[in-house]
Amino acid sequence: MKKIYFLLIAIFIINFANGQWVSQNSGTLRELYSVYFVNTNLGYAVGESDVTGSLDFKGIILKTTNGGTTWTNISSSYNGYLYSVYFINASLGYACGESGVMLKTTNGGMSWTSQNSGTTDDIKSIRFIDANIGYGCTVNNSVLKTTNGGTNWTVLSTGTSSSLTSICVLNANIIYLNCGNQFILKSTNGGLNWTTLFTGATQPLIDIYFTDTITGYAVGDYGIIMKTIDGGTSWTSQTSGTNENLNDVFFADVNTGYIIGYDVSGVNSIVLKTINGGTTWTTQNLNTNNHLSDIYFANLNIGFIVGALGTILKTTNGGVASIQEIPENNNKFLVFPNPVINELTIEMIGNKEKVSFEIYNSIGLSIYKGNLIEKTTVQTSSFAPGVYIIKLNNGKIFEFKKIVKE
Repeated sequence: MKKIYFLLIAIFIINFANGQWVSQNSGTLRELYSVYFVNTNLGYAVGESDVTGSLDFKGIILKTTNGGTTWTNISSSYNGYLYSVYFINASLGYACGESGVMLKTTNGGMSWTSQNSGTTDDIKSIRFIDANIGYGCTVNNSVLKTTNGGTNWTVLSTGTSSSLTSICVLNANIIYLNCGNQFILKSTNGGLNWTTLFTGATQPLIDIYFTDTITGYAVGDYGIIMKTIDGGTSWTSQTSGTNENLNDVFFADVNTGYIIGYDVSGVNSIVLKTINGGTTWTTQNLNTNNHLSDIYFANLNIGFIVGALGTILKTTNGGVASIQEIPENNNKFLVFPNPVINELTIEMIGNKEKVSFEIYNSIGLSIYKGNLIEKTTVQTSSFAPGVYIIKLNNGKIFEFKKIVKE
């Protein structure tokens, strides 16, 4: 029984530490740069050309119709990297990439036709607001616009010399561009004119995301997160809790957002999550060290991440760790009263050494930390009603206890 108990504890610790991002079999070792889901089942990912020596130089396009359980390679005839993919509906979609390539499908990726983008620059990002109006941005500071579904593309000048790394299109008029430094460009007339917005960031910015026409986020190197609530006129810095480089941001709703990143040595990847519009960010550690490129959520809970070596990760619960049932068969510490209302007492039995403890809610988020030697109390009046797990750590082993807050 004791071995079974510690096995269950180990399972709990592993699941808690890694969260609920599960690797999927992409069937490729190529780096994937962009992912987009039409709904929770139908999704696409695009990426680089051959890296395995098979002399297949086509930029890869993957498709799933079952929420990522299986992925099929539906690559086009284009030889080169594909950096961004976007679908208007289940049939109509676009992919763009190296040397000005612009691809369009009208049959869900069964076939792709090449369009004349009007540029030979790499197109880094593409977005559409309907079947006709779409925009792309290039590494050499220009914006592409179509008003007829890509039959014709117009190259628009932005007035900047900076490389454009991402585009956020809110409607036919309001567009934001990330310049890859501390500045963001904004247009209020569909890209005809651009205004430079200074974010006040102390590090280069890599990606932007706006939840509406005035509320937006910019992320970048060394954990920088900037937020605006007035359309970019002013920006405030948010605490990310990390020094890792943050390279993509996505919001599933106005409050729930995600950021992916990697450390400067390139050996660790993370996901940050907020449920309060960025007031606080929590880290979701992953069981991969591969570089992560893009994150997309099909709804509030179901999300996907793509990256190097064909990495595809999926969550069905917003990436939070699940709390498994903990066996109540140890007597090394007591918690009372249980259920608790206002004040909880934690008491160690036969212990004279300092012990750290942490309290987690039912979705695995840490909400309280403390230390004790023999006994301590925790004020729980502000805790929401529900089930909580207390974890004690004496530096050698973990002990767990389940409590109920009424």
